[in-house]
Amino acid sequence: MQNKYRKSIERTLYNCEEEICSCKSFDEFYSVFERELQETIKKAIGYYENFQSVRARDVNLVSTMFFEGSIERAKSITQGGAKNAIADFAFIGIVTVIDSLSIIKQFVFDEKRVSMRTLLDALKADWEGFDSLRSSVLKHGAFFGNNDEVSNDCASRFATSVRNYLADKQSCFGYKFLLGNLIGYNQHHKFFGEFTKATPDGRYDGDMISYGISQNDGKDKEGLPALLSSVAKLNSHMIFCGQTVTNVLLDEQIVKNDDSFERLVNLFETYFKLGGLHYQLNYVSKEDMKKAQVTPEKYKSLRVRVSGFSDYFVFLNEDLQNELISRTEKPV
Repeated sequence: MQNKYRKSIERTLYNCEEEICSCKSFDEFYSVFERELQETIKKAIGYYENFQSVRARDVNLVSTMFFEGSIERAKSITQGGAKNAIADFAFIGIVTVIDSLSIIKQFVFDEKRVSMRTLLDALKADWEGFDSLRSSVLKHGAFFGNNDEVSNDCASRFATSVRNYLADKQSCFGYKFLLGNLIGYNQHHKFFGEFTKATPDGRYDGDMISYGISQNDGKDKEGLPALLSSVAKLNSHMIFCGQTVTNVLLDEQIVKNDDSFERLVNLFETYFKLGGLHYQLNYVSKEDMKKAQVTPEKYKSLRVRVSGFSDYFVFLNEDLQNELISRTEKPV
């Protein structure tokens, strides 16, 4: 079930202007955000329940044979028959939310670079006339994936808020909620982004929002170990253990060189020991991908890992191609 969690930050910034402008600390601001987050989750669960009630009209005989309890209860898994099934939510836009919280904490409250009112004015203007502020955000912002105290704290707060709200909740069929962020081939991050206003992380109105638990556009400046550490710490809350995805684009020479490949193996082994749950690698040259866009007939065999699936690069639509190219190429 795709959701509207990225709307929680939008609701806070665009619907609660006077309230958040009066906040004296980030804790006060976060209390307002958490309230809006809970309302957003509540609404998303309502959509989920409506969808499942319609889906329950279908009797899925094949899956019923493989899930414990369905035969004994004479109910399809779509009707609540399975003993060990889960209700899955997809957190599309989680890093956009975390980055927005982090920038607000850093720029408005910790470093006092800008007032909340001015930041809101910049967002309402879609950053027009606030180029210097946006440049400062992109250059100096504490973005998720750099293993810094500010973004890690905001990620932890967000994950804790979600965990606490869903801890005692079940779906209409009694299934526990399990959370992920996999989008598959459908471009939900693009569709949702088109209807999401400008956000404090420097994103323009209508731009794509994030997907997966990873970073793009060079915002992960401290390298792969820092990114993986941030992801592992976020997952220590054990809420994003559904269909989750962490995208990693490597310099292809890392894989070809035995010494650097060995370091890479050790790095990912440490990542899992710290609590990491998933990663997917691409080690295709950015230059090759750019060339494939110009002369696709010469790159028919170029295969890439997208987000939970692999495909031939030239068969992907242009938006997905550009997203792959925009991923930060990491050394080890």
